[in-house]
Amino acid sequence: MGILYRISEKSDKFFRFLVTVFFIAMFVLYFGQVVLRYFFHTGLPWAEELVRYLMIAMTYIGAAVLTKEGSQISMTLIEDIFPYTKKWLHLIQYIFTIIFYVIITYLAILALNLAQTQKSPAMGLPMSVIYAVIPLSTIFMVIHLIIKIYDSIKGGER
Repeated sequence: MGILYRISEKSDKFFRFLVTVFFIAMFVLYFGQVVLRYFFHTGLPWAEELVRYLMIAMTYIGAAVLTKEGSQISMTLIEDIFPYTKKWLHLIQYIFTIIFYVIITYLAILALNLAQTQKSPAMGLPMSVIYAVIPLSTIFMVIHLIIKIYDSIKGGER
């Protein structure tokens, strides 16, 4: 488990940094687009596409960060009514979430195979590069959830 803890911690720090960089890049690109269009009546044809792909990547990477924090959306009605069930409900939730992420990872890998020959319209990037963020982020979400399950069984949340 020690290696999973290190992977989880290092990836979380890196992903937080990456989300910040992507957000700043999105802001600069959109601001630059507005300035170029308003004042110079021109624009960068690839900027909107890049911002779109950065937003998608930021969403998936941010989901991995939220999984580590335990900040994802959840329904707490049963655990609010029956607080003694909280530990077991969390375990069940983690297991079903892992199953969901494994399915998403599998489907995303299938999509990567289909997208190998496709290129993005404005930038000409292989779409498989853009789609790669989905299985990568879900793999790290699964790692974070495995750690949560282990910690929950051992008796303490990290």
